[in-house]
Amino acid sequence: MNFAITFLPFNKTIAIPSGTLISEAAAMAEITALHLPCGGRGTCGKCTVQIAENNNIKPSKKQVPACTTRIQDNLTVWI
Repeated sequence: MNFAITFLPFNKTIAIPSGTLISEAAAMAEITALHLPCGGRGTCGKCTVQIAENNNIKPSKKQVPACTTRIQDNLTVWI
């Protein structure tokens, strides 16, 4: 099953298979603003992104590491 993920402020939306990491989806969308200094091991916290809740168009205070968070639904991500 594919989900739509939108990256802001880049206004890029792509379809991604369920279970894809946010960092992988960003790479597929050719977004280079996401930094993974620990190599995506989830140890540095430098790839933290804000995500929308309940399909809201404004960022929530919910922050997650892009390198360890898997996509399970349509999602809007602020980098």
